[in-house]
Amino acid sequence: MTLDNVLVNAKLGLWLCDFGGSKCDALDLNGGHFPDDPFFDPRLGLVSTLATDIFSLGSMLFVVLTGNLPFGTGLKGEPFDDLQSYEVHVNECFKRGGFPVVAGLTGGDIIRRCWHHDEDSGFKTTADVPSALKSQLLEEH
Repeated sequence: MTLDNVLVNAKLGLWLCDFGGSKCDALDLNGGHFPDDPFFDPRLGLVSTLATDIFSLGSMLFVVLTGNLPFGTGLKGEPFDDLQSYEVHVNECFKRGGFPVVAGLTGGDIIRRCWHHDEDSGFKTTADVPSALKSQLLEEH
């Protein structure tokens, strides 16, 4: 998953597209590709799993809800000079379990659960993630 895989329709709805690298056990599909940084969790290794897709969806939600990539600025607040420096930084953070702060962000707990692969997250499929977000939004209003 990358930002190129998000379409915005006329009613400002978001649609995800191009799941060529995703895994779907029910359809016996495995595209065998991995998401780009920062949509890939290096802690999961080089095996495409449902957890890979859920992690990627959490990063996509972060981008949609904040307008920023995870760790989209340098350590001192300056933008990264190049994509490679950014990718190295975000992968180092994710490898050690470091993530952007999402406390107080609408949907932040859902993003956190996607990133941390919580056993109790309740996310058994990627469809569970938008359902949880919708439930949270309905509860808040």
